[in-house]
Amino acid sequence: MSMQSRAPTDQHYVPQLLLRGFASEKRKQLYVFDKSSGKVFRSSVRNLACERGFYDLAAGEDPERVDRWLRQLEEITAPIIRSVRTRKTLSHLHAADRQWLAAFIAVQHVRTRHHRESWGDINKQMAEALREMG
Repeated sequence: MSMQSRAPTDQHYVPQLLLRGFASEKRKQLYVFDKSSGKVFRSSVRNLACERGFYDLAAGEDPERVDRWLRQLEEITAPIIRSVRTRKTLSHLHAADRQWLAAFIAVQHVRTRHHRESWGDINKQMAEALREMG
């Protein structure tokens, strides 16, 4: 399938490896609270905290580049996170593991819709201010 014709896939803004840490052992599901409706329901990890084509780039670029990079970061970080969950401490981590974990945490702060919308708003405000200045 060409880059232009491929169907967008669900891309998680909260990694599944983190969501699994809160899922039930048997059914691998989480309880979800929908803030807008006030409803509580169960859902699988696969269906939560994701959006179709969330990281897709502009037309003409590799639409999965960002998602692929995030998957690589998650693959490197997953064993580190599992070890922290198992041992319930960070004290056993080597310097390189701490650096990967810090990078992973930093990326989590910027991979949300809220962050994207905030930067979009800042860009609009800057453009408006520049237009007013001539």
